[in-house]
Amino acid sequence: YPVFSKRAIECFGNEFKEDATPVDFEVNAGSAAIRFSIAIVTAKRALVDEKSSDFMTLAGIRFIKNVRFMSDVEEDFMIARDSKNVSFVVSDKLRNVAIDNGLRMGFSPI
Repeated sequence: YPVFSKRAIECFGNEFKEDATPVDFEVNAGSAAIRFSIAIVTAKRALVDEKSSDFMTLAGIRFIKNVRFMSDVEEDFMIARDSKNVSFVVSDKLRNVAIDNGLRMGFSPI
């Protein structure tokens, strides 16, 4: 599950909550308590290009070894997971909100 700071969840706003359910938790680091949210991604899309991705089977279960994403996904979401696999992606919309708000997040193009 992706983990975001409380500030990030606030910056993403209600549109993010249409795609994921944030579950708040707190980490005690000495005398300070740091609040985070685990995002349970509920939005599902056909994201993985199964013909181009590499899979392996372990104990009868199929796992993605090297994932390749579809190039023609309509970005009507902020965060979504693949409809068949556990892989997830964020859209340019979420990336732009993060950059505009100075959130220190790294992104890799797909």
